Amino acid sequence: MFALYLLVLTPPYACACFIAFPFLNAARRFDFVRGWTRLVIGAARVLCGIRYQIEGREHLDAMLDKPVVLLSKHQSAWETVAYVALMPKPLCYVFKRELLLVPFLAGHSAC
Repeated sequence: MFALYLLVLTPPYACACFIAFPFLNAARRFDFVRGWTRLVIGAARVLCGIRYQIEGREHLDAMLDKPVVLLSKHQSAWETVAYVALMPKPLCYVFKRELLLVPFLAGHSAC
């Protein structure tokens, strides 16, 4: 059910991004994408029973006026989506150059 949800949700949302992005500044584009991640996290909770708990969020909230580096030991693909949905500041991903060899990532920047 979750995979079907993503299959139905993602293409029209991506098309909406392509249409809206030229008219939005960077902050508004990030908010637009954040909407998709929040829908995905909500569906994961309802359809898959995935629950989460954030520990130490108060430390991030205290740093809202400063640049922050969030280092992650990737446990799953869920956290990649969840960070965009749940972090209090816009994110910029840094990734290994080898990932550019993956066809659907080639030509996309990290920010």
